[in-house]
Amino acid sequence: MNAHLTSPVRRIYLWVAGDFVLILGLAFIFARGLVPHQLAVPLALLPGIVSVVLIQASMASYRCMDELQRKIYAEGMVFSFVASLAIFYEYFLLEDFAGFPHVSMWFAGTVLLALQFVGWGVANARYR
Repeated sequence: MNAHLTSPVRRIYLWVAGDFVLILGLAFIFARGLVPHQLAVPLALLPGIVSVVLIQASMASYRCMDELQRKIYAEGMVFSFVASLAIFYEYFLLEDFAGFPHVSMWFAGTVLLALQFVGWGVANARYR
C-alpha cells in the first residue's frame, strides 16, 4: 500500500471501530429499555452520521489511489454489488415463495463485505 494512502485508510479503520462500539452501546441500552421513547429514533439514526463520514473517508482514499489501484478497487466493488444483488434477489424470492427463513440485514452486510474481498482478490490476480 502506498504511503499516501495510510492516512485515509487509517481514518476509515478508526471510524469503523468507532461505529462498531457505537452500535454495541446502542444495542445494550435499547435491549435494557434505557432509551426514552422520544429519543429512540434519533439514537437509532446516530450510526448514519458515521456512515456519511465513512463515505467521505472512502472517497478520499479512492482519490489517493493510482490508476491500477482504482481499477482493482472498482472491479471489486462492481463484483460485490452485482453478486450480492443476484444472491439476495434470488434468496428473497425463495423466502417469499418457498418459505425459506428470513435473513437478517447483518447477514446481508457480511455477505456483501465477503464478496467485496473476493472481488478484490480476483481483480488483484488479474492485474498483477
